[in-house]
Amino acid sequence: MDIRKKNLKTVLNITHIINILYYKFPKTFVFEGESHDFWELIYVDKGEVVITAGDIQYVLKAGEMAFHKPDEFHDVKANGSISPNVIVISFVCNSTCMKFFERRILFLNEYEKGCLSDAMSEAELTYYPIEVAPPVFRMAKYKNMPFGAEQMIKVSIERMLIHIYRQQDSIHIRQRAVCSNTNRNYREIAETTITLLEDNLPQKITLAWVCDQLGVSVSQLKKIFKAQTGYSVIEYLARIRIDESKRLIQQRNYNFSQITELVGYDNIHYFSKVFKERTGMTLTEYSLSIQP
Repeated sequence: MDIRKKNLKTVLNITHIINILYYKFPKTFVFEGESHDFWELIYVDKGEVVITAGDIQYVLKAGEMAFHKPDEFHDVKANGSISPNVIVISFVCNSTCMKFFERRILFLNEYEKGCLSDAMSEAELTYYPIEVAPPVFRMAKYKNMPFGAEQMIKVSIERMLIHIYRQQDSIHIRQRAVCSNTNRNYREIAETTITLLEDNLPQKITLAWVCDQLGVSVSQLKKIFKAQTGYSVIEYLARIRIDESKRLIQQRNYNFSQITELVGYDNIHYFSKVFKERTGMTLTEYSLSIQP
């Protein structure tokens, strides 16, 4: 009998866990920041937080995850109105595919949230935190932790990361940037533009209409919005329409024709084409990919 053993290729390998904790921060919480030579992920379970990563400050909302790459300075604070609950996991991983997670906001589906929950459940049985200086902790192991608990943490996080990588469901943190230019008027124009786009998705939105609402010229708006966000108005609009369509598909309360109208397209065939170009999947394929 010809028995050929199959090598198992490892594309993502977490070698060490530094911290894995669930935090309940007060609404006035501020962490001044740090940098370190390992990866760190932050997942918002409730509320929202404002994060600085390198030279960009951005908002991370409930159900979303972001990563800090090794040696990247980062800080985090509550928004002052809601007490956020967050999960923070620090780990070592030298796999090349981790580059995908740099400076991105990830939108987790139910499967990925389940993997994260599995990792946290095992962590509760494996480690206990010792506070050094709030919010800094170091982890100590229980002597009677369950058999294979650390490996279960490892594989749960790896499963989550691999699935996130496959879905490619993310945006660059710049799309959530808190504008910091000294010209307040420019910042307000960009923020108001974003609000107009988000509040009027079902409508036919044109640059001329946005400019009429703001009282600026088309050339001014193009220049200001690009400088403040890194995107053109049309590109940003397309992105938030696709993001909203994904959210509506996940809710499973609407059919594809209804979703087409709700995100501002009047032709389902054109919308399907745009969705495929931007996500790599058809509407049906995406719907099937997020089933539990």
